[in-house]
Formats: sequence, structure tokens, C-alpha cells
Amino acid sequence: MADPTFMTSGPIDLILGSQIYATILKEGVKKNKLLCAQNTELGWILTGTTPTNRNSSERKAISMITMAEIDEQLRAFWEMDQTKKSNKKIIHHCEKHFAETHTRTQDGRYEVKLPFEDDTSKLGDSRKQAMARLVHLENKFATN
Repeated sequence: MADPTFMTSGPIDLILGSQIYATILKEGVKKNKLLCAQNTELGWILTGTTPTNRNSSERKAISMITMAEIDEQLRAFWEMDQTKKSNKKIIHHCEKHFAETHTRTQDGRYEVKLPFEDDTSKLGDSRKQAMARLVHLENKFATN
């Protein structure tokens, strides 16, 4: 998101640190000798060098901007960020469950207790039906 008025001072709207860069990357890179275009959640970004006259001390700056779908791109970025924040609680719960219930078998495999909610009444009474299916499968395997 280049600044269309980069040559005049103005308020800073948003600063994204380098730690954000990896989270906004998407599949898609296009390169040539001077430029690299990378697809991101905010659109395509360009990096690289521009040709200059080697004898000149003049420096050039190039700014490119596209306003197409900027609202959608920003909305997608903020939704992606919000999802990560709301998932932190779930991730913490899963890590805690693993730490509290995992064991290692003699052959080196990990076993983890199934993560049931405290209220198992939502599961219903399915034991009878599960046993009938097991017996049916055992009979089928015995004949085939």
C-alpha cells in the first residue's frame, strides 16, 4: 500500500512491522532481473531496484499504488488478525490438554486422551448402536 502523496508530509495511518510480513504472505511470486512481486493479503507488493544513471548523484523514488478493492483487502487483513486472537484461547486449551494427558508408549508413539467436553450428555446413548456396528463388521470380516 504505497502512499500516493509520499512527497508531502502527513499523518501515518498504519505501520506494519516485519513480524507481520510472514503472516500476510500468500502463494504467488513473480520475478525479473530488477523487481520481485509478492502476493499478500493486502495485494501485490513490489521490491527491488530501479535503473539509474551511474554517473549521476541524483536518487529516484518510485511510488506505485492501486486502490482497487482496498476496503476488501483491509477487511480481510483485520478479520485474519481477529481470528488469530480469538483462536489463542482454543490453542492454549489444546496445549494444556496435551500436556496433561499425553503418554509415550514403549514403541515411542504418543497417546493423548480424547478431548471431551465436561458435559458428555450431548453425546447421547450411542453405545448400543456402536456395538451393533462392531459386531456387523466383525462378521463381515470373518466371511471376507
